Amino acid sequence: MQRRQTGLTLIEIMIAVAIIAILAAVAIPAYQRYVLEGRYSAAIQDMRQMQIVFDDLAADRDLAAIEPAGYGGGTDLNVFSDENGVRVDVPGAGAWLDPWDNAYLYNRDAGQQTYTVRSRGPDGADGSSDDQTLAGPN
Repeated sequence: MQRRQTGLTLIEIMIAVAIIAILAAVAIPAYQRYVLEGRYSAAIQDMRQMQIVFDDLAADRDLAAIEPAGYGGGTDLNVFSDENGVRVDVPGAGAWLDPWDNAYLYNRDAGQQTYTVRSRGPDGADGSSDDQTLAGPN
């Protein structure tokens, strides 16, 4: 009586591995795009929350209430959110971070009640094509 062998042959295992590799080659870039789009959405949502506070202050002509003493506008400040609300200040620990762990930047036009809030995006560099910016008041 001959014994029947069970199991997979080497060629069957190689075909299964090849199929899994092809699926992974398609799925991983799609997943990375999905994650990146989610981070951009989170950054825009954060900046819109800031914009609500900043627009209310600009309407009252009081953006200076959240700025450090002596700030005349024109230079970037970090945005902070704590138990006392939203404020802007010179770079330091505890700044409100975007999804890429860079501090959000605030800049008011000198002598004006207009401002920009900016995320440097995934590369963390100023002025690159992946930066997200909201200007106000809107």
